Amino acid sequence: MLNPVLKGYSYEGRKLDRDLHQKVGIVMKKLQDPEFVKNRRWGNELQTELGSLVGVKGGSIRTIKRMMEQLRIVKPNELVSSKVPDSQNLLTEEGEIFVLIIELEEKIDELPKEYAGRQQLKEQLDEMYRSFYSKAIFYYYYPEGPRGDSGRLHLLRATLKALRKYHSVDYWEWYLFNTYITEDDNAEQEAQLEQAISAYRSGRYKFDKNKDKPEKYGLSHSYVVRYLQLSGFVKVKGGGYSIRLFEGENSANLKDVVLGNDFLNDFYSGRIKI
Repeated sequence: MLNPVLKGYSYEGRKLDRDLHQKVGIVMKKLQDPEFVKNRRWGNELQTELGSLVGVKGGSIRTIKRMMEQLRIVKPNELVSSKVPDSQNLLTEEGEIFVLIIELEEKIDELPKEYAGRQQLKEQLDEMYRSFYSKAIFYYYYPEGPRGDSGRLHLLRATLKALRKYHSVDYWEWYLFNTYITEDDNAEQEAQLEQAISAYRSGRYKFDKNKDKPEKYGLSHSYVVRYLQLSGFVKVKGGGYSIRLFEGENSANLKDVVLGNDFLNDFYSGRIKI
């Protein structure tokens, strides 16, 4: 049986980890400093200077900027080439909290390793990050589908629906999910996914890591899954080709809201907020 051509969900090319958090913290501090900005617009000069401070090229700063917009850290249309970054109107409420969490992480890292309460503080920090990312992923959706060629897709809802139905998904099943599910609650796509996963689990599809690499967005299992993992809504075991995703234990009530029959209408009309 001929294997389907696999595709991933789109992502910005930065993995969400401690190093990126630190870079975001530095970028935001500098952009809120008028003496650094010097009345310069959001252009190559400012981006290059920021990149040199955090050890990346200007293009990577633009990637970080898009990621900050997706995570609702900075307000939309604030970091644009026609405007000077406004230190008083740059961060969202969630962004201000995120920067404070990053600053707290830096202070915890400065504590002596033998400090008795260090582990407890790190656990509390993880919970703060989980709270931030759970809110960010709640509001995240692909307005033109995960590859820019279809209707809207709410990432968390689609993922939770798949995990509820299939209990867990491995590397290949994640990419089958990415390949077929590109729109919200599309019954035809969901039926195609069910047939594909059945074929894979029964052995009719036999994927090879050398021959069946995803045609597009082949790091979706790393970047997109990391986003879901940090929110606590998805639990991850293993990595690479051995990765397996399960439904996480975070916020059962919120998951019920996301999976509710009226969620999509309420969400896209702006009637539902957390």
